[in-house]
Amino acid sequence: MAIAIILAAGTGERFSKQKPKQLAEVNGKAIVEYSLQAFEEHSEITEIILVMKENQIQKFEHGLRDKYKKLTLFVNGGMSRAESSANALFSLQTHSQEKVLIHDAARPLISFQIISSCLNLLETHDAVMTATPATDTIVEAKSGKVTSILHRESLWSAQTPQGFKYETIRDAYAKMQQHPDFKPTDDCGVLKKFFPEIEIALAITQSNNLKITYPSDQFLAEKLLDADDDSQADKS
Repeated sequence: MAIAIILAAGTGERFSKQKPKQLAEVNGKAIVEYSLQAFEEHSEITEIILVMKENQIQKFEHGLRDKYKKLTLFVNGGMSRAESSANALFSLQTHSQEKVLIHDAARPLISFQIISSCLNLLETHDAVMTATPATDTIVEAKSGKVTSILHRESLWSAQTPQGFKYETIRDAYAKMQQHPDFKPTDDCGVLKKFFPEIEIALAITQSNNLKITYPSDQFLAEKLLDADDDSQADKS
């Protein structure tokens, strides 16, 4: 059994200055609701925590609680992604070995298989990162010039959800409180910084676990979700 934390407090300024991307609609439903539905329907998820800005909680809490019965707690988001994760983790009252999945609401194509893969790996590991193999050649650059060309065979694109034993990731975030200059971009980065000895297992995913960043991604997400609906209809 596991707890899902969905991070939906970002401003998403690259997407739109009028509405956060996680609240924009794809095929008539708010982007954040695709993640809520995926965790709601997975039998091993017992509880969902949703992190949002305070004014969004006031606006959406009642309606979302009515639709998603596993949604037990709303948490105020922080000034950064890491602060939002920390707020959620420190709000939990659970035992040390409880599995926790942390997911970005901007990835609406999360699937049953991705969730199951992370949970299965947490049976034998303290941490797991969802990732897909890099398909482009990755370079390092400085001042507009390429300084190094990396071997893509060993490179992966990190995604979410990322999974942890509760005590493991909670303790990593507790240590981060003493290092205000550290600015991680994901949760595994926090763990790697403060507990480098802990192995992070790799959950390999398909590349269509899309993160919505720009308006064009919203159009692509609509097409991918339509294709997934058609695939499910063919199987039924």
